Amino acid sequence: MRGKRIVSTGIITMLLAGLLGSCGPISGAGTNESTGGKTAPEENKHLEIMTYDDDFWQRFVDDFCEKNPGYTVERKLSQAVDTGAIQATLSADDAPDILMVNSGPGRVLPLAQAGMLEDLTPYYEERGWADKTVPYVMDALHNFDNRIYEVVDNVDVFQMYYNKAIFKEAGVEPLTTWEEFENVLQTLKDAGVQPIVLGANDNFSLGHLMGNLIQSNVGYEKMTDILYGDSSWDCPEMIAAYQNLKDWVDKGYINDDAAAIAGIEGQTRHAMGEGAMMVIANGYLQQFVDQEMCKNEDFGTFMFPSQCGGTSAPTAGLAQSWVINKNADNKEGALVFLDYVINDKIDFYDVEKRGTCPTTIVPEGKLEGDPVALEAVKAMEGGAGFNPSVYTTANEKTAYYESNQAVLTGLKTPEEAVKAIQAAKEADDAK
Repeated sequence: MRGKRIVSTGIITMLLAGLLGSCGPISGAGTNESTGGKTAPEENKHLEIMTYDDDFWQRFVDDFCEKNPGYTVERKLSQAVDTGAIQATLSADDAPDILMVNSGPGRVLPLAQAGMLEDLTPYYEERGWADKTVPYVMDALHNFDNRIYEVVDNVDVFQMYYNKAIFKEAGVEPLTTWEEFENVLQTLKDAGVQPIVLGANDNFSLGHLMGNLIQSNVGYEKMTDILYGDSSWDCPEMIAAYQNLKDWVDKGYINDDAAAIAGIEGQTRHAMGEGAMMVIANGYLQQFVDQEMCKNEDFGTFMFPSQCGGTSAPTAGLAQSWVINKNADNKEGALVFLDYVINDKIDFYDVEKRGTCPTTIVPEGKLEGDPVALEAVKAMEGGAGFNPSVYTTANEKTAYYESNQAVLTGLKTPEEAVKAIQAAKEADDAK
């Protein structure tokens, strides 16, 4: 495996939208017991933090201030888009101390290579972060570089969600083997039910489906070496994954207008019972539950059975991370903030409402939420495969999306698809 792989992704951006406000100082000195008494110097307990525009993050900031007496936080708002504007944000005189960005070494590493981020590697050991972080996340952070520049805040977990009522009416049950899976697909089709709902024209939902087919056929270890090492996309296991997709299209297991509709339309159809199954992230249904279109208990989940002899596992993608500005005015305070993310934020983390899984190892019974929402947390305990778009480089990701669409629509064979992705990978590696 290569020691390093040069990453040429588009830089994540955070567009400054203004200030939401701050949490005021709380009287009383004290120390934060959960972080071993580590606090920033008394003369500098003011932090500037950039987060997404979401009420959750204001509650998050308020909770940090309550648990760390004396701190004041100025919260700036941002929106993540794939351009280079974050470079200007980090270079500005009023750049925040700590920022929330889209996760993953493929997104964060270019900023670090440009000298804009603090190297957090030593703090993972010194402050005990490594021991408290989900092993899957630690593995993902180490793959692109020997250094770590981010603390991942949450993870999206992707598996198959099925409509319990449709399954019951068709006389089928959740499955454990690939043969059972294909029997269920055909039984649903014969019963006049759309087995799998997909909205593919914006790439994301199709990518989530393909990630699970790849995990089933390729497995975690080989996919790791395809992404970061010397193994090739052009291999029999990967061809088999794309053959699964082609077979499902040919047999009518996937709706025939999938390429014409967006992911949100596919999700809406699934939520309203217009199809039996869909690969989605653990929190996506919540928007429809909030609109009273369905209930969490209407659905169950299962992992794609392994076809390569390994253990079944969902796929996952790092969602959002915290990074520290290399030129932060209050670097020690930013580290205290990350201590809070690792140690204390879990106290009010509601998986059902948040829609993503925490990255801190959580004691049994600590998390709140609907049992279906919590299944994603449990599913990830044994490890997870890759949502490839999070971990691929720029041309590689584009080729991945294009190949997915081409196989879905019959414009490429599985063999042609994997060759195109491999060619893009090699082009990125040569830069």
